[in-house]
Amino acid sequence: MATFDNIAQEKSKVKVCDRCHQEAPLKTIRVRRIERTDGAASCGMVTLHYCEACLLKNKQNDKTAVLPSSKQLKNMLRSAKKGLL
Repeated sequence: MATFDNIAQEKSKVKVCDRCHQEAPLKTIRVRRIERTDGAASCGMVTLHYCEACLLKNKQNDKTAVLPSSKQLKNMLRSAKKGLL
């Protein structure tokens, strides 16, 4: 799904939301997408139009990311340390 670190907000426009399909003032978001089919990958920027309610739902979902356990964190730090040496 979309990360909201690179939100490009424009003036609100009354159009149809890409998620809930209701007509409302929308915010424009640009997201990088990577698609893989039959061994080939294509990447590019996609423009999505979300209403305020759907935009807030996405931000709440991003905040509920699963944190790594202490063992996973220790392994990640060890592999990063090995990569620096």
